[in-house]
Amino acid sequence: MNREKVIVSWSGGKDSALTLYKLLNNSKYQVVGLLSILFKHTDGKEYIGMHMIEKSIIAQQSEKIGIYLHTIYYTDSKSYHNKMRAFLEWCTSENILHIAFGDIHLQELRKKREQQLATVQYFPCGICNQRK
Repeated sequence: MNREKVIVSWSGGKDSALTLYKLLNNSKYQVVGLLSILFKHTDGKEYIGMHMIEKSIIAQQSEKIGIYLHTIYYTDSKSYHNKMRAFLEWCTSENILHIAFGDIHLQELRKKREQQLATVQYFPCGICNQRK
């Protein structure tokens, strides 16, 4: 059975960890990478915007998990959108057609992401939306 390739948006928080756990335990998907969106703070360090977790911690998590970490660095909204579009185009060229976000309870953010991803004909993985 060919499993669908997916990249997990990785913030280092519990929601992205739960998303990864669900995907690793779902025979439909093959997790082929983690993705962290970073910015350079005025203190000179690189952080995940959502949680202010340093890149070094995210890199350690990725190494311990054993899944490759992709990073996107942004300076403003325009650079974020351009770099994200380029990354998703690369994913498509590699037959990676899903991205999973763990912030499942932030409805407005999820809707905005779904709209942005649809502009490049790319759709988020719905694993996190499933509740038992």
